[in-house]
Amino acid sequence: MTHDEKKGQAVDVGCGTDPVLGCAAYVDAFPDEAISRAAGVVRDDLPNFHKASIEALPFTDKQFDYSYARHILEHVEDPTKACQELMRISKGGYIETPSYFNEVLFGKEYHGWLVFYDDREKVLRFYKKRPFEDRAFGKMFVNILEQSAFGRSLHQKNNALFINGFEWRDSFNFEVIS
Repeated sequence: MTHDEKKGQAVDVGCGTDPVLGCAAYVDAFPDEAISRAAGVVRDDLPNFHKASIEALPFTDKQFDYSYARHILEHVEDPTKACQELMRISKGGYIETPSYFNEVLFGKEYHGWLVFYDDREKVLRFYKKRPFEDRAFGKMFVNILEQSAFGRSLHQKNNALFINGFEWRDSFNFEVIS
């Protein structure tokens, strides 16, 4: 993925192993851990890399024109702090999480939140995940999706089933439901 130059200075928060190239800064709290990463550890050649939590970002208010937060919010301890930090450091951005359907079907035990974006009400909702919502066979399905031509095609053609994604400007609405 290449950064869209029209967005100005951007930051990739939770860049992981698939960073948005062309950003002014990159952040990851656990760059050396591959526990929940399919592709290993974070690249060590990213410019202006910061080891930091999304809940306490080392940037000034509105330092960036745009922030990317892809597949990080389902991992956080405190969604309120994480969302507030994204809005504090940037003027707008893109958020992407696994869909509720994805999470219920595949049930990754290292995700603490079920995240649902209500496009009608324009609100991002966080539901604290309960133990029974993790599926023991989730890894098997993920392997099928990632390693088979059928799985990759299914995921690409039905992306909205698997992914919540939305752009925001100035701020976004969210609710945390424990």
